[in-house]
Amino acid sequence: MRSIILIFIFFAATTQAQDRSQLSLMVMPDTSGVASILSKVETDNAYKSAITEVNNALINSGYKNTLDFKTNEERIARNRDPTKEESKSDWIRLCIEAAPVDVFIETSIHWLGTGDSPDRQVQLSLKAVDKYTSAVYADAVLSSQRREFPSLEKAVSNTLKIDAQEAFEQFLKQLDYSYNKVLKEGRQANMQFEIDKASKVLITDRVNNRRISDRIEEYVEKKAFKGQYKIIGEGPAYMDIVVQVPVIDDKGNAVTPSRFLGRGMDDYFYEMGFNIKYVSSGRLMKFVLKEK
Repeated sequence: MRSIILIFIFFAATTQAQDRSQLSLMVMPDTSGVASILSKVETDNAYKSAITEVNNALINSGYKNTLDFKTNEERIARNRDPTKEESKSDWIRLCIEAAPVDVFIETSIHWLGTGDSPDRQVQLSLKAVDKYTSAVYADAVLSSQRREFPSLEKAVSNTLKIDAQEAFEQFLKQLDYSYNKVLKEGRQANMQFEIDKASKVLITDRVNNRRISDRIEEYVEKKAFKGQYKIIGEGPAYMDIVVQVPVIDDKGNAVTPSRFLGRGMDDYFYEMGFNIKYVSSGRLMKFVLKEK
């Protein structure tokens, strides 16, 4: 009897979903084209329902901090300035950039063999991409068996839970491995410091007997995860730096690269006689120094 109880406990423990809530995800259509994203999330109800199935599968696998693109879009729309107008492409980019997540799960779904036969097969492509660096953490192509499916939603659900369950689990293991590696080694971020065009100094000039470039490097070195950084470009008015930053700070909170690197930056450069302005340019973090 004791052995039966132990076997049951072991089975329950191994089948329980892992707690992967430290990593935040957003499920979204493949980003190969902005127009395709817009048409899928705005007009294709079957596709939206299928995306929700992917979202639910991730949540049930332990990724509690998961949302889909449409939910994120609705959240942003509730807080947007109603008087501000954006083009459709700008609106999609805003929704992507403002998503409060670490990783995008880019999803592509296609029917295969849709001729006269009612039997058909669905192919589901998943790619986990770091929001801040575009690094690919995991990718997989999942296929269902050929049969008669009542809807795209049911076909995707069946693929994830039955036909391609092992392949989906392997995708999650690959994602976990990549993310754990980033936790240990840090995330690579690209920074650029630039002297404002209206300022009279150059980045190689001295302030209080120290070169501005040396003070910038000192700041980055103190911030760099495990001291890892590299100056990859430098001129009279700019410095380009690649730096490793943590995903989780010392207090156990998830941090974005810009938030982590920006903490204390204003005070540091203000003491040197500069105001600093942060300008986002894609995945490049640009900081402009302007004399007070």
